[in-house]
Amino acid sequence: MFDKKVNPVELIQQGALSQLEKALAKNPDLINGEYAWSRPDGSHRGSLLHVAASCDQAAIVRFLVQEKGMAVDWANFKQNTPLHHAGQNGAMQAAKELIALGADLNAKNSENNTPYDEAKPGLKDLLNPDLKLFTAVQTGDLDAFKAEVEKNPSRLYEDFRWQNNSFAGTLLHMAAFYNQPVLIDYLVTEKGMNVNNQKTAFNWTPLHHAAKNGAMEAAIRLLELGANPSLTNGKGNSPAAACDNPALKDLLQECEQEYAAEQTREKDIAKAAGAWTALSENEIMYARTLPGDSYKLTELFNFSSGVCTSITENLKSGQLLQSKTKFAKLEDQELLKQAKEQLAQAFQKKSKGAKTEGGDTPAAATPKNRYDKLKKSGM
Repeated sequence: MFDKKVNPVELIQQGALSQLEKALAKNPDLINGEYAWSRPDGSHRGSLLHVAASCDQAAIVRFLVQEKGMAVDWANFKQNTPLHHAGQNGAMQAAKELIALGADLNAKNSENNTPYDEAKPGLKDLLNPDLKLFTAVQTGDLDAFKAEVEKNPSRLYEDFRWQNNSFAGTLLHMAAFYNQPVLIDYLVTEKGMNVNNQKTAFNWTPLHHAAKNGAMEAAIRLLELGANPSLTNGKGNSPAAACDNPALKDLLQECEQEYAAEQTREKDIAKAAGAWTALSENEIMYARTLPGDSYKLTELFNFSSGVCTSITENLKSGQLLQSKTKFAKLEDQELLKQAKEQLAQAFQKKSKGAKTEGGDTPAAATPKNRYDKLKKSGM
């Protein structure tokens, strides 16, 4: 049926476009045939477009699709598309042409692999279906980044790999690695991503990624948004320990120390403030740890009997001492007034459907922004 003297595969391998045009004009049925050919990596079968893709003949690829109407995603018996063949054979120019012609980067063959999965290392970046998204992250293009995220919000919950699979994490981890504070701000403040997300292969936080790549501006923005500088990864390293950049390492170490000191202060404030617990409509309990952390004092205010019962517990020995004092003889009348207010507040909440237990524990004072000086020194 076909002209035996014409071998379109050989013409494509030779890049003989004009001769291929003449052959197809003379025998149009050649365009529908299935062909076999060999490449250094093995034998292949498919359409003429598969041949052109595997042989890196970009001009012939364009001719077959635009002039001869061949489907750019034509699948062979293994469901490989021409783009799969281009990737398998390292055919850079053909791959670029196929992508420009609209080839599907997400097409899967019979082994459920995309062209990216089958591509040689040199074509991995080009055939990455997330190329637009990755480019937006690397360049800090907020508009392009937003467009990709809004187009597919599920991307916010996916894990990605970059730098030749050396690093992994969410878009927030990636934005931190590539030092993109604007993208970080969008992901955390507008999209609600967790600034301390450790759901990565080695429990890295976004701050670990910023630290590893020396991303100063990203690290500062993460800290401002509530990143915990003391969280450790799977190897027990904090972001500071994972950092090789001297300036950023110093900043993170200072933050880690200040964070630890602040946590201690907040615990001390909570201990000193104590906690109120309403026991009944007439009785409320106030418990706090005394300075030195050796004793715990619990006071029960009974408004029916007008008696305050004080129980002092030695936290080391467990010994208890108890005493009772009439309200009229209490030295701290301000505490009695507070007890009455807390009891009233507790049962007012109960009447509104709140839990029956306890008033509010006094809130700790909001710590001042500890990053102001770091911003000045780190930028």
